[in-house]
Amino acid sequence: MWIIHLLIGDAWILWCIYALLGLGGVLILITFLSMNNLLKKFPDNARAGVVWTKVIYLASLVVAIAGAYVFGGYGTEMEWIAKGKSLEAKVAIAEKKSSEATTKIIYLTKEKIIKVRQNIESIKKEIEVNKDEIDKYPISPKAVEIYNKAVAGPEVSK
Repeated sequence: MWIIHLLIGDAWILWCIYALLGLGGVLILITFLSMNNLLKKFPDNARAGVVWTKVIYLASLVVAIAGAYVFGGYGTEMEWIAKGKSLEAKVAIAEKKSSEATTKIIYLTKEKIIKVRQNIESIKKEIEVNKDEIDKYPISPKAVEIYNKAVAGPEVSK
């Protein structure tokens, strides 16, 4: 069915389905009425036309049933197309939210990097200020304190 949608438009498909249903219904009605009239007019030995009328009647039943089948398939196809479009809209919304979340994550990561760099700079300055005291003793208490600050890192809010 999707190939037909690509080749011709939906309106033409629906028109053809309605024409098929209508043709089947009209043929059923015509053959039904003519069978009743033919049975009354022809004697028992001259009913050759009735046989052809019954064949046409059966063929029109097949056409009507085929039209109903295709009409049901068309309805199902339209439901799936509508569902696909609604899912595409949901995906577009999710992509927009995803890009917003990515922007927020990048911003928060940059903030954390800035805080870490600031902490590194403050520790470097503290080492420069206390360089003489650190060099004086093999392991000074001030060096241990600065080292612990460096290992702990900055306090970053989540």
